[in-house]
This record gives sequence, structure tokens and C-alpha cells, in this order.
Amino acid sequence: LTDQEHPAGTVPWLALAQRAGVVLRWLELSLDSDAVMRRFEALLTPKTRLAQLSHVSCLTGFRLPVGRLCATARQAGVLTLIDGAHAEGQFSVDFQTLGCDFYAACGHKWLLGPQGVGMVAIRRELVEMLRPLWLGWDVQQSYDRGERRYQLQTTAARFEQSTRPWPLYLAFGKSIDFVTRVGLDKIETRVQALRSRFVAALSNLPGVTVLSPVAGARGTGLITARVEGWSCEALQERLWKRHRVITNIIREFNALRFSIAFFTTEAELELALDAINLAVRGESPKIDT
Repeated sequence: LTDQEHPAGTVPWLALAQRAGVVLRWLELSLDSDAVMRRFEALLTPKTRLAQLSHVSCLTGFRLPVGRLCATARQAGVLTLIDGAHAEGQFSVDFQTLGCDFYAACGHKWLLGPQGVGMVAIRRELVEMLRPLWLGWDVQQSYDRGERRYQLQTTAARFEQSTRPWPLYLAFGKSIDFVTRVGLDKIETRVQALRSRFVAALSNLPGVTVLSPVAGARGTGLITARVEGWSCEALQERLWKRHRVITNIIREFNALRFSIAFFTTEAELELALDAINLAVRGESPKIDT
């Protein structure tokens, strides 16, 4: 696992380490793709079974070289599970081209869908290898009551279990339709233009350290920055209460994370920059009368 995985991606493995003795090894991330590749290659051993990697770091917005990582893992006989929570909806993702074995994503982030829905893609030849942890009536393809035998569905549908929240599924489908109509290429172009402008302006503010990629294709709509002299909690509270700027706390770096979507406006970015500038200078915002 990387050292910047979301808790949703680490807690299950930590539990398996405690319960079953699974050995976890951690990949230290930086903003240097080549350095990340070297560290990854050094971690792989004949005993390595699976690598779970984020497509985009939830801490810095760094877009990992996932294609290269998956190719290296496959050469070593290691399965790959990619967390696409911050990728799907930001830019185009091709499961087949990417070369991973499993790709999981949620609906409520960049796909603009409701909470409580998500999806996972599984390489077809691996479906039979996996054993469903939950079983119910809907995972079976056939059931013989007299013989008391069942056969699992032959596709990844065997992992869908229980009664599902169909209204949320319908809403999720509508959100995907919306993002598709806008166009992922247009979304990526728009977000890259906004983030480049925002990061450049942030970098010029005194006392502000940008912890996300400053330039290049490895940057995304997630921008993390630390402001000297401020705790992340206090600065988040100030930005919200005084300016109604929403941020996420990244305690590991005592920093705040900004999320720039394709519908973010230039005026909203200027508001955020002005708010940070005022905080740096220790000034209160001007109030129009």
C-alpha cells in the first residue's frame, strides 16, 4: 500500500494483518514519478501477492504513474487493486489500457453521484479465483432446492449481494450520464487550466507551501497547501466562517486541501486566494456596507 491511502483502503488490510498475519509493506509517495517507481520495485518480493494503489493521492492530488506501476507488478506476478475515488470523473480511465486487475471507485466524489453507491471492475479471468465473502439469493445463477445445490453467477455480479438501494443506483446512473455529456476530455482540460492558475497564485503568497504538483500532467483538481503560522484546523475554520470557502483538513501535513471541479469559477478561486492572503497578513476581511 502507499503511505497516502484513504482509511477506507487501509483499515481492511490493517485488520487482516491483525487477524490473519498478513504482512503489509508501505510505498512512500513523493511528487517524483521515477522515485516512486524505484521505491515500488524495491518493495516487491516473491512473497508479494497484491499491491493496492491510489490512482490519485487523496492527500496531495498527485496522479500516480499507475500504468507503469501495474506493468511492473504484473511482471513480478503481483495483482493490482487501484483506488479510483479521485480519478473517475476527473479524467478518462480505461480499465483495459491501465492494466490493473481490480479498479474500484465511489459515486459521490468527482462523478457527482449520491453517497452509498460505487463500482468495481474485475479482470474477467480473475472472477472465478475470488470467493465471495457474502452470499445470498442474488449471487446465484441457479439453485436446485431438491438437491440443495447452487451455482454462482459467472460474472462479477456474484459479488453484488443483498437488497440494493435502487433509487441511489438510478441517481448514480444519471450522474454518470451528466459527466459523460459534459465530456471527460473537456473536464480535464478545464480543471487543469484552473488548477495551474490557482497553484501559481498560491505559490506566490508569502508563507504558503504548495504540497501538490505545481506543473505537469501529474497534477489534478486536488490542491494541498500549508500556511506558515496557522494550524490546519484554525485556518479551515477561518476560511469557512469568514469567507464560506470549503476545504478539507490534511492533518498529516498540517495543511488544507482545495478541490477544483470543472464547474468551479474563476471568481471562486479569487475568493479563496484573497481569503488565504488575508490570513497570511493577519487581516480581517472587508465587509461591504
